[in-house]
Amino acid sequence: MDEFKEGDRLYYENFMYIAVSGTFKRAPSSTSYLDDSSDRDVGARMLVLDVAEPGNPAVVFKRMEPGKRSQLWRITDEGLLQHEGSYVPKDPRQSPVKDNAFVLDISAMAIQPTEYTPLQLRKRDPRRTYTQTWEFTKDGRLCCGYGQMCVQARHGVLGLRDGCAAVVGPSFSLLQVPAKVPVEMGIGKRRLRPGSGVLSVKVIPDGPTRVLQIADIKQLELIEHDDSSDWVVMSERRRLRSHSTEDDPKRDLKLSVNFKGIGISLVNSIPEELAYISLREIDIDYTSNIKDGQMVESSIRKIQVDNQLFDTRHPVVMYLTPKASKDRPHPDTKPALHISAHKVSNTEWNTEIFQKLNIALKKMTLLIDEQLLWKLFQFAGYNQPDTEVETLEENQFELARSVPKIDSSQTKRYFFGHLRISTSRITLSAYTASKLTPDLQAIKRRMEIPLIKFEDAKVQLDPFVQVHQFETSALLFDAAIVHYTEELKSQAAKILGSVDFLGNPLGLVNDVTAGISGFISDGNVGGLLKNVTHGVSNSAAKVTGSLSDGLSSVTMDAKHERERDQIRHEHSGSGSDQLFAGFKGLGHGIFGGLTSLVTQTVAGASRGGVEGLFSGLAKGVVGTITKPATGMLDFVAGAASAVRDTSRTSSKSRPPRMREPRSCLGPGGTLPEYSHEEAQAQKSLFMLNENDYSERFISVGQIRYARNECMKVLITSQRVYFLGGKESNRDSIVLDIDHKDLYSCCYLNRENDRSYIELTMKADTQTGLPTPSDNAKKRPQVRCDLEDIAVKAAQQIMYAKNLYDEATYTLHMDSDAD
Repeated sequence: MDEFKEGDRLYYENFMYIAVSGTFKRAPSSTSYLDDSSDRDVGARMLVLDVAEPGNPAVVFKRMEPGKRSQLWRITDEGLLQHEGSYVPKDPRQSPVKDNAFVLDISAMAIQPTEYTPLQLRKRDPRRTYTQTWEFTKDGRLCCGYGQMCVQARHGVLGLRDGCAAVVGPSFSLLQVPAKVPVEMGIGKRRLRPGSGVLSVKVIPDGPTRVLQIADIKQLELIEHDDSSDWVVMSERRRLRSHSTEDDPKRDLKLSVNFKGIGISLVNSIPEELAYISLREIDIDYTSNIKDGQMVESSIRKIQVDNQLFDTRHPVVMYLTPKASKDRPHPDTKPALHISAHKVSNTEWNTEIFQKLNIALKKMTLLIDEQLLWKLFQFAGYNQPDTEVETLEENQFELARSVPKIDSSQTKRYFFGHLRISTSRITLSAYTASKLTPDLQAIKRRMEIPLIKFEDAKVQLDPFVQVHQFETSALLFDAAIVHYTEELKSQAAKILGSVDFLGNPLGLVNDVTAGISGFISDGNVGGLLKNVTHGVSNSAAKVTGSLSDGLSSVTMDAKHERERDQIRHEHSGSGSDQLFAGFKGLGHGIFGGLTSLVTQTVAGASRGGVEGLFSGLAKGVVGTITKPATGMLDFVAGAASAVRDTSRTSSKSRPPRMREPRSCLGPGGTLPEYSHEEAQAQKSLFMLNENDYSERFISVGQIRYARNECMKVLITSQRVYFLGGKESNRDSIVLDIDHKDLYSCCYLNRENDRSYIELTMKADTQTGLPTPSDNAKKRPQVRCDLEDIAVKAAQQIMYAKNLYDEATYTLHMDSDAD
């Protein structure tokens, strides 16, 4: 009963009577088997072929007696009528007896076309094929191999009596119309038991119920289960039949909803925006009625997931794979995601019944950024220390002992008549992080998910299909994970062929193949050169980049590594940025090699004395060789990356972010509403402070609007910037004051009704107590266009100043302290 399939068939012996059909037209009396009360009624005589007596092979007409073996026959595939009473009973699953079997035959050596020949039993004889082969015709006669010679009573209706001989004779009668089969010639089959003798046994679904079906194989097609039939709960079906739709207060509901787009922002507790999920052109059609339940057809035209971490080199981690140039003239009407569901109404069981659930995903490109991956695991709650997990498990164990065990029948289950989750080809890439924070390192060790760096592995996953599953959500989720894990393992060759340290050979082959295909089909020489150039330069960049990363780890200089990563991060945009990063990396490597011997020796001596001196000297010697070599490899990788990005085709281009990362620090620590202006100001802040992400954006505001005197104030968690002009760069900084040097900020209304902001800095005192400075140079004033603007700006500056002081004077307890 665990699998929906057909099992072994059941067999039962089901012999037949060779009956005179006209004598079974009326039901006999209850004593018709014991007396002759029905002799005068031909239609109730119930005559069948029987063997007269043991030792006498003559075949006669006898009244049917249920279970009498001398009246039972079996027809073979060759048309022989074997007599059951002539041999020992056998297992019905065994083949019929062929040798030494007694079959229906005639008493004469051959049939005379104009004479009546009595029937008798003979052993099977291949030489008597024409007299031992029989056929039940469609008009209701039993004919032998000679065609028109059929079994009948010799004297017509008068011969239809108990004990009269059965004969074979010509198919005509003087007493009947030739077009109609006479009663004495109407011979047919009557089974000892209903059915064919072979039963099909199978387990079939009926909604969430497993049904054991036992049916005759000849009638199986009449009762085949129809998946489209209504298989709601029986009690629900009876209730529906007892009320008319007019009297039922429930009405049908049809709902069609269209959204231009929905954005979902994931923000952790720091607060920091991790990802932004953009869903565009959403169509939902919902139908609900009493008979069919709920049906949903939903589609999403475009899906994009942005990586909102500030220091990422991969701002978009999931998007629709762009179409190849040759496919662009053909419009693509398929949505990115399509969901079709049919849920059956059920109020009786603790079960959600889905007749079908189909989820189809279009071709997608997925980038796995290691830092974002572990932050998402942290966001999902996988950041508990081992001690907390052990304590939680102990508490759950005690709770399980104190609370009675819940019966499995109380667990909510889900039935799916047909569940299908299909994904088209996925272009998969993974990028490892050079450095992770300790908390992310702990999650990585806990999850034990190995990551290698690879790019553009085209993975084809088989759909996840479940038919007639009745399980809990946890078991279904585990089954899906196991399925896709095995599918990814089956694609290991494609992933291995795309790894960086091998130069992504599979990507090179795909680029060259695409170029040759375009050249052959369209004569596109430029496309061929572009694809080949992209493939070769991409492989060169991958190999040299991997060698550079490996050699850089040998330098054992953490500061040099940080500076190298900073260079690559600052110049990770277009092809020119990559080339500039290569030149800068070369210079950084050469300079590091020239100074390595001195800097490493001094640093080692300052940290470890004499022992550190020798350790630093050894590191300096190694760095003198490895740092310039790393710089050279960085230059080659940057140049190759520049060529690769320049020759990148449109089908390999990556879309930009849907929007810039949001500002997550609002008044009182709340999460503010998204503002495009604040997001751009936050981006400008990181350009001003050279990507110091510890400095948090708080507020921005325009204080002067005149074209020649345009100025705005940018307030952060560490300082206040006054920026002139329309561009936000370091050259536009008019005034920059740290909160640690600021004493207060207030609004001033000077002559001519001009509004100012006065920023009073701290005085230099010996006591160390903060006092306002009397020096005019330390009390700068900034003019604002309006009084309201000046008041608001002063309040926001003081708010940021108070946050800074509160953070400065807050004592942070060590979690490991007693």
